[in-house]
Order: sequence, then structure tokens, then C-alpha cells
Amino acid sequence: MGAGTGVRDAWGQPAGRVDPLAAAGRVIALVVAGNQPVYPLYLHWFVGGGALAACGTWASTPAFVGAALLARRHSLGARLLLPLAGMANTVWSAKLLGAGAGLAWFLMPCLLISALILRRREWGWLVGLVLLGGVCLWAMPLVGARPFAVLDAAQRASLFRLNGWSVASLTLFAAFRLGLARFSGAGSGG
Repeated sequence: MGAGTGVRDAWGQPAGRVDPLAAAGRVIALVVAGNQPVYPLYLHWFVGGGALAACGTWASTPAFVGAALLARRHSLGARLLLPLAGMANTVWSAKLLGAGAGLAWFLMPCLLISALILRRREWGWLVGLVLLGGVCLWAMPLVGARPFAVLDAAQRASLFRLNGWSVASLTLFAAFRLGLARFSGAGSGG
């Protein structure tokens, strides 16, 4: 068989040729997108308020799904979209639920993903993502100063704890998935 022939996937790419970092990012993006619909339910059950405002986080779901769909077609684009969607969702969530809700911690998995999902030769993109993460961290108290949700002190404390567990879970999952992709040898190339 000549070059360009053979089995192809739905995107027209040669079957079996999947960037391991993009594939790991696709899984992370789908996990986040799959959890977003139930986030308001978590708030209702564990916090007792803010569920209606939390429905606004669904606005970022298409970006996470887009990152997953883009992964086979444009590896770098998908790998950049994932942390960008996470940062945008984090800042938007601060507007919805308030700066004191522990949402700034979600920038940690975004920065971890940025660092692990990019290759050495893509260091310029990493610098940009880290700087953007810093801008997001700076902006969150300003954006979240007058949130849509009105929560009392006990609810805010419950939300802070819930978000802490969510951040820890996402960070561990992302580190595991991206670590596996990097250690496979294919994710560390120059």
C-alpha cells in the first residue's frame, strides 16, 4: 500500500495514530463536560443554595465538548482549548457563585493541565497559559465581588469544601491521565 492509503478514522486520519496527550486531554474534557450538568445538583444537596446560579456553568460545556471533538483533528488546538475552557469556566463561575467560594483553586488543575499537556517545543504556549492563569487569579476577586447567587456564611463554607474536593479530584485525575500519556514516551517529544 502506498502512502495515504489504508484504514482511516471518521476524521480521515490514519487509524491508530492518535496523539497520546490529545487523547488524555479528550478524556479529561469529557469527564468535566459530563460532570457539569450535575454540579447544580451537588450545590442543592450539599450546599443548600446556589443551584440556579450554578446552571450558568453549563455555558462552558460546549467548549469542553469541543476540545474533546477537536482532539483527533487538531491536537494542539484541542490541547490549548482544554485549559482555556477551564480558566474561562473558573472566572465565570466566580461571577455566578462568588469569589469566596473556593473557585480560584480550579486554576490549579488548569495550570497543571497546561504544563503537562504541552510539549517542550510548545513552551511559548505554556508561558501564555501561565500568564493568563495569573490574570484570571487576579481578576477573580473583582469578577466575583457581586455574585449572582446569594449564599449565607454556612452555605459559602459548604461550597468552599465541595469545591476543594472537586479540585483535588480533578487535579489527581488529570495528573494521572496526562502522566500516563507522557510516560508512554510519545508525549514527551521535542
